[in-house]
Amino acid sequence: MRRTTYHNVSSRGHDLWPIRKALTLSDVDITHPFLTLPRQPVEDHIVVHLTPQDRDHLRNVEHVSVNAQDDDTGGMYVMKLKWRGSYYNLIGKWGKIVRGKGLDVGREIKIRWANGCLHFSVSPQQNVVIPQMQIVAAPQEPQQWPITKVLTLSDVDINHPFLPLPRRPVEDHILVYLTPQERELLRNEEQVNVNALDYDTGELYVMKLKWRGNYYNLIGKWGKIIRRKGLGVGKEIKIRWANKCLHFSVPQEQNSAAPVVLDQWPIKKALTLSDVDTNHPFLTLPGKSVEDHILLHWTQQTREKLRNERQLNIDAQDFDTGDFYAMKLRWRGSYYNLIGKWGKIIRGKRLSVGKEIRRFLRPYLLCTWRKDFKLRLEMVYVKSYFETSFLKPFLVETSPCGCIQTSANHVHQASSRMNLVAELLPQQPSQLDYQHGFLMWKGYSLETHHKSIPYVILCAGHVHGPWLTLLISKSCIQGTILMTKLASLYC
Repeated sequence: MRRTTYHNVSSRGHDLWPIRKALTLSDVDITHPFLTLPRQPVEDHIVVHLTPQDRDHLRNVEHVSVNAQDDDTGGMYVMKLKWRGSYYNLIGKWGKIVRGKGLDVGREIKIRWANGCLHFSVSPQQNVVIPQMQIVAAPQEPQQWPITKVLTLSDVDINHPFLPLPRRPVEDHILVYLTPQERELLRNEEQVNVNALDYDTGELYVMKLKWRGNYYNLIGKWGKIIRRKGLGVGKEIKIRWANKCLHFSVPQEQNSAAPVVLDQWPIKKALTLSDVDTNHPFLTLPGKSVEDHILLHWTQQTREKLRNERQLNIDAQDFDTGDFYAMKLRWRGSYYNLIGKWGKIIRGKRLSVGKEIRRFLRPYLLCTWRKDFKLRLEMVYVKSYFETSFLKPFLVETSPCGCIQTSANHVHQASSRMNLVAELLPQQPSQLDYQHGFLMWKGYSLETHHKSIPYVILCAGHVHGPWLTLLISKSCIQGTILMTKLASLYC
C-alpha cells in the first residue's frame, strides 16, 4: 500500500457528506456483498479517523470492522472495510440494502464518518412521478407495447427458464394492474403467477414473475419458446398487459446490420476506478454492447462455445500502437470481462479514470460475420506501405470451417503476382518455404495453379476507413501481412 498523506478535514467541515458516489451497475447487483469506494476520499475522510492499529491492518491488506448507520432509516450494520489497491470495498449486506431502498443505477449514495461510526444516506429520487393512483387510472396506453427488449446472449440460452425484464417498465406497466396482495408478495421476494399469451401464435402459458433487485424475472418455458420461435441475439420482444394477462410478441421483421458499420467504434467506455487498477488483469465491458456489436457477428457455433465454456480466446490489437495481445473474453452474466495484460496496458498508455476506451472486437476471422457474406477486394497494399499492386476484383467467401477462402481466377496471370504475395510474408526459412507450387507458412499452404490461386487467409484484423487488414498468422504476432481495400460488402 502506498504511503498516503492523510489531510486534516476541518477545512471541509461545511460539507456534511464529503464522500459521494453515483451507483453503478455492479453497485446495485444484489449478488454483490460490497460497495466499491474511491481510495483517496476514503483515506481523507474515513481512514484518517481510524486507530493506528486499524490503519496497519488495512495497509497489510486485511479488513477492518466498522459500524455503519443508515441515516435514512436509522438501521445499524456491522461492515468491513478492505483495501483493494486503488479503491476500497465496504463489505456488508448490500443486497438487502439495495432491495430495501430500491436502489438503481445513477442514484447517489453519500457517506461520512461521525462519532466513531460510518454513516450513509441515499439521495431521494429526483424524477419521482406523481402518485401511483394516477398511473393506475390511465386506461389507455399511448404505446401499444410499452415494454420492449432486444434479446441478449443469456436471454436466448435455452437452458435459462426465465427472461429478465428491467424493473422500472415492469413496475409502471404490469405491477400497477396487480392486486395489493400480489405486489406485497413480490416485495417480499416471493413469486406471483401470471398468465402469458403468445400474441403471435395464440398459445397461453402459466408463468411466474419474481423480483430480483433492479430487474424482474419472467419464469416459464422459455427454452421451448426460444426453439419454437427461432429466437436469436438481437431480436426484439414486445410485452404489454391487457385483459388480466401478460401478452408478448416477437416481430418478424429482419434486423438490418447496417447500423453496425456506421460507427467505427460502437463500444465506448469511460474508464472507472476498477478499470485502471493495475492489479486487475481484466477490463469490464457492458453485456448488451458486447452482444450487439461483437457476438452478433460471430457464428452460431462460436456463440454456443462461449455460452457453454463461459470463456473464449481472442486476439486484440491496440489500434494506437499496433501491438497485438492474446486475450480472453469471459461471460459474467450482465457484463463481460476482457482478460489480458491490462496492468501493462494501463501503465504503458498512462490510463486514468474518465479516459475513454473504444472497442471493435471480433474473435478474429473478421469476414466471417455470416456465411452468406462476401467481400469484393480490388487492391492489395504491400507490407512496405508504399508499393501497390492493382489486381482485378475477386471474391472472398467464408468456408464451412469458418476460415476465409479466396478464389481469384484473374490474379495469377503472371508469376510476379506470386512473388508479390511472397514478399508480404516473413522471410525466415522456418516459416516460409515456396516449393512445387505451394507456399508454406506456419503450417498453412497457399496453393498456386495455372489459372487461379485458391488460398486460405486464417485471420483478419480491424477495418480502418476503407482498408481491411488481412493476416495469415492465427496468433497474429508477426504484424500486418497485407492490406486490401474494401470495395463492397453484400449478401
